[in-house]
Amino acid sequence: MSFPAPGDGYQITKSDSSQPAPAGYEGRTDTSTQTAVGNTPATAGKRYVATFTLGNEIKTCPLADGTAEGDGVFSMTMDYTNAQANSTATTHVKMLAKAKYKGEVGDDAYIKNPVMADIDYTYDQSGSIGGHGGPIATPAGSHVTQHVTIQINVGNDLGAPSFGTFAGGDPAQAHIADAYGAGTALSYWAGVYYMVAQMKWRSGECAQIAFTPASNTLNLTPGKSLTVTADVKSKDGQSSQGKFDESHAFGGTVSPESGGAPMKFTYTAPVQAVKNVGFETQATSRAGIAVGEWQSGVHGSWSGRITFELTNDAPEIHEQMRDISGHGRYQTTVIFKNGVGTALSSANVKSRVELRQNALRGGAKTIIKDTSDDVDGSAEGSLPVTVTVNLDKTAGTYRIFIGWGTKQIGQAIHTVYCKRETCTPHDGNMLWAGQGRVDAIDGKLSDLTHLQGTQTDQSYGPRDYITGQQTHTVTWDVSWVGK
Repeated sequence: MSFPAPGDGYQITKSDSSQPAPAGYEGRTDTSTQTAVGNTPATAGKRYVATFTLGNEIKTCPLADGTAEGDGVFSMTMDYTNAQANSTATTHVKMLAKAKYKGEVGDDAYIKNPVMADIDYTYDQSGSIGGHGGPIATPAGSHVTQHVTIQINVGNDLGAPSFGTFAGGDPAQAHIADAYGAGTALSYWAGVYYMVAQMKWRSGECAQIAFTPASNTLNLTPGKSLTVTADVKSKDGQSSQGKFDESHAFGGTVSPESGGAPMKFTYTAPVQAVKNVGFETQATSRAGIAVGEWQSGVHGSWSGRITFELTNDAPEIHEQMRDISGHGRYQTTVIFKNGVGTALSSANVKSRVELRQNALRGGAKTIIKDTSDDVDGSAEGSLPVTVTVNLDKTAGTYRIFIGWGTKQIGQAIHTVYCKRETCTPHDGNMLWAGQGRVDAIDGKLSDLTHLQGTQTDQSYGPRDYITGQQTHTVTWDVSWVGK
């Protein structure tokens, strides 16, 4: 039975629809319906309705064992009615092919063997002839079934699928060629959608990497090592056979870089605070390709207190020709958290120097003041700082770096200089802000998370008119704190 063509004396209408495969599947179902109604004296009363359906649904993600399955349907139905004055004849013809697909994904995440398409084909035809007031005659219908199998070759690239072996079918029954024809149409498009699915499971949309302990659940202190077990799992959460490769730490170190799943990684955190602490790895498996990151859940940094103190002391000297006394104290305390903080500084200076000389007054020798210099000053203020820590586990040492800000802080000093009986007072700035501070502190490493110590240096020597003692002390107490 053939459907009328334009110009055969029928009014022909057509409707088409297309439905994408549901979530989790690749493919689509296309349906087309055509209706032809006779509109000439020769075709009056005649009506044809033809429906065509072709659909495939291939699972996007393989199972953990690499099984990749799908279903397909291909059907064509024709209904014919011829309603005349004395009789009405009907004919119904239906071809239906249903396919079950099964593929197998290898450890390299490619289809490793041809996909097997098992196709159940049926052909049915029935009809009736009757008239006004007369009996209805139902001629014997026909029902034919065939079962065939077709191998579908799915490539590793975007080339068109091809066919392998055709098998099955019963030559003793009719429509064996039609069964293969319907099966070929189904299998070709199934191969196309298998390629689409293969692209997706190879791009990381299906498999996933499960870490034990889980990512973002632990706080690793600097330099600490941890064993992390990684497993490849399918979309439904089952472990899959595969191999890890291309493992890289984005903070610290990780080893080994490759191996079979499941796999134990040894991750060592960096010895200084960084933004990201962890590693990434890629796995190729029967469930697809997976990329995963393991991160320390609570990142930390250094917090604590560092104090710098510088003192200058001159011995009290009271002699016939001179009087000298004085001291200076400069202190800076750095308080920081998460590597950022404030330096609080203070300074106090007080000194007196008076020098005398011999002179004649009224013909007699005497001692008079020649010059004197009195200094009295104090200041305090604050400025921003940054602190970073580098640990060297191999050498067993560490270095603390202090980055000093440039904010200006208030400072003042009052001096009175006298020459004989003439004295000149002066108020000005006291240049004390950097006294006693250093940019780096070195120490021996005994605890990866707690650094503390004291360093004191003393020196003796002339300082202007004063021969005294200078003491420089640095004290620090720094700890790794999670945030």
